[in-house]
Parts: sequence; structure tokens; C-alpha cells
Amino acid sequence: MRRRALAAVVVAGWASAALGQAAPDLRCGLQVLPRQALGQAVVLQFTLTNAGPDALWVLRWNTPWEGHWTAPFATLSRDGQPLDYQGAMVKRAAPDASSYLRLAAGQVQRGSVPLSPAFDVSRAGRYVLQPTITLGDVQVQQGGAGPRLGQPWHGVDLNCAAAGFEMLAPR
Repeated sequence: MRRRALAAVVVAGWASAALGQAAPDLRCGLQVLPRQALGQAVVLQFTLTNAGPDALWVLRWNTPWEGHWTAPFATLSRDGQPLDYQGAMVKRAAPDASSYLRLAAGQVQRGSVPLSPAFDVSRAGRYVLQPTITLGDVQVQQGGAGPRLGQPWHGVDLNCAAAGFEMLAPR
């Protein structure tokens, strides 16, 4: 009976310590050219900044830092009307170390992705892109070790500001 009570206290202490851990100080930015001609490729430039004091391991799945669309990590509207996501949807096995991005304290990571084929931007109009990025797992680096695989994930929703741009018909 005494062992069970001690085990319950240890487990409860571990859970509260994990829940009480401060969220990492990550900042997200988005840039896109404000005016573009129809037929021109729209390229989104994202930045992820580790503004905290510790190095982090960030799972890059379903984010712009993966380099291509594997899930909708943004919504897009044209002239106030939402557009459907038309890109890939990927299912995967468990991540390996190469699925993670290491961000040193103060480091800025840039990622570029073309807006199509994820969304149709073939019509003139005013577009607004709202990132909806959730980092599936963020870990504080432990010494010089890589990401801890097979552990419970700690997701982080990024607060990225929306960006507007206009697609212009040829004159």
C-alpha cells in the first residue's frame, strides 16, 4: 500500500512538472509580395525565431519549414470568400530525428513554399492568408542530445499574423 502511494506521488509530481513547464518563446513571421501579376508564382516566406534561452527541437511536419505542403497550415480567402485547400494530405509513421529542426537560442529559421498547388490563385482579387500553424512537438534540447523519440509530444500553436496580397490581371 505504501509503495502504491509513493508511486502515485512520483507520477503526479512528474505530470505537474511537465504541465508547469513554460511554453517556448517562438515567434512566427510571414512575408509575401503585396502585388503580383496573374500567372506569377506566389511564394510565401516564413520565419520561425527561437527567442528563448534554450535550444529547441521542433517537429517540422505540416509546417512551411518542411519545404512543401503536406497539410493545410494556412487558410486563404479571395475578396472575403474562403478558398478550399487543394494540396496534399500526408499520413506518416512515427518521426525520426531527421523530422526535427534544431533551433539554437536566438536562431531564425526561414522557409519558403509556393502557394500553389495548395490553393488556386488564378483569379484577380485581394487575397488574405492566415497561418494556422501548430508545431506538433517542441522539445528543449537536453545537453548535446538530439530529439527524444517515442516520448509524448508537446504541441505549440504559433501566432502568425495574416498577410494580404493582390493578384492583378494583365493590362
